[in-house]
Amino acid sequence: MQTYGLKRFLVAPIAALAVGSMLLLTTPNVSADQRDFTLRNASGATIMRFYVSPSTSDQWGTDQLGDEVVHPGSSYTLRFAEGDAGGTCQFDLQIVTSEGSSTVESNVDLCTTSTVTYRE
Repeated sequence: MQTYGLKRFLVAPIAALAVGSMLLLTTPNVSADQRDFTLRNASGATIMRFYVSPSTSDQWGTDQLGDEVVHPGSSYTLRFAEGDAGGTCQFDLQIVTSEGSSTVESNVDLCTTSTVTYRE
């Protein structure tokens, strides 16, 4: 009978430890913004700068790549921070390559687009 009491005494802390470990190891459900998208570089040039601006804006703002670049065949995922861009779906995109070319894509609906592919 002592063995049964010992087992019952040990089961509760072990079960609590197992449940606690599962809670710590489970990643929280982070909801992505519906405008998050991936920029794929299908060109032969490296993308050096990438600007994204609401279509209603007359300014580009900061380079989204920062110190990064997108090499040919690579991709970059842009994730919008909560509250960014005032809830609009229409954006203008500007890509500047290592060769000095600049391309602007206007009125891209990022609420229905998950991938933007750059081709020269």
